[in-house]
Amino acid sequence: MLASAIADEFAIQAAAQKIAVDHIAVEFTSYPDDPTIEKARKVAYPRNLTYVAYIDSKATDAQLAALRTSVEKTSPVLNLISAGYPIPHGEIILKPSPATHNADLPPGLRDFLVEKRAATNAPPPIRPSPMRCAR
Repeated sequence: MLASAIADEFAIQAAAQKIAVDHIAVEFTSYPDDPTIEKARKVAYPRNLTYVAYIDSKATDAQLAALRTSVEKTSPVLNLISAGYPIPHGEIILKPSPATHNADLPPGLRDFLVEKRAATNAPPPIRPSPMRCAR
């Protein structure tokens, strides 16, 4: 997912800079930490990420260097990776919904589930018995 996000960034910046690009491929690599540190962790998150962008284009080296600089400066994904922002894991924020449905709003999931439950608890439909032909 990281590679596709960065490839999209390269495509967007190339279009903004009017650089014709025939093909973009991005590969990410993670180099492990010291093995003693890795054994102490319960969960192994990717660390020491590097990427390589393969770009097929008739653009000059200077244009491609400017493209790389603009992507690395403006990409929120690369910014998140390089800055190392803390991301809370497993945090759940519950927002209770009202017990009654607001009549001014369209039906929602709760209404669907109530109707589904009512339909599954209903007795099965009465089917007519098959007619037998007399011989």
